[in-house]
Amino acid sequence: MTRRSRHPAKTLLLLAAFGAAAWGVYRYWPALNQQIRGEEKRPDPELIERLQEQVVELLEGDPCSLGLQDVAWRRNEGRFVVRLDADPACGHSAAKELCARVARLVTAKGGHPASVFAYNGAGEPVTQYIE
Repeated sequence: MTRRSRHPAKTLLLLAAFGAAAWGVYRYWPALNQQIRGEEKRPDPELIERLQEQVVELLEGDPCSLGLQDVAWRRNEGRFVVRLDADPACGHSAAKELCARVARLVTAKGGHPASVFAYNGAGEPVTQYIE
């Protein structure tokens, strides 16, 4: 009787494939269940209105800001999306800092991460900041 030995590379590959599949199920299963059952953690419309007011107050004193376009909730990602107009004369770094300040404010007050996008007067994207 001969004993058949398993190849170690095949065993390692199967272990890695099983681990990747288990991680995928562990990572995405709760989100999939929420979508199937229709359970969503959606913020109150009043919270979004308060965030809009606070962002407008933050932008009032900034010379690079031309105003706020929108504060919205991105359901699939579970984050706020803020779109604002930035003065193209201020440059990329000033617009990036403005986006970072707005993102920190929205994350702190809203309780969820934020993505902030800055556009110039023509509607072209200048920069973004994603927490």
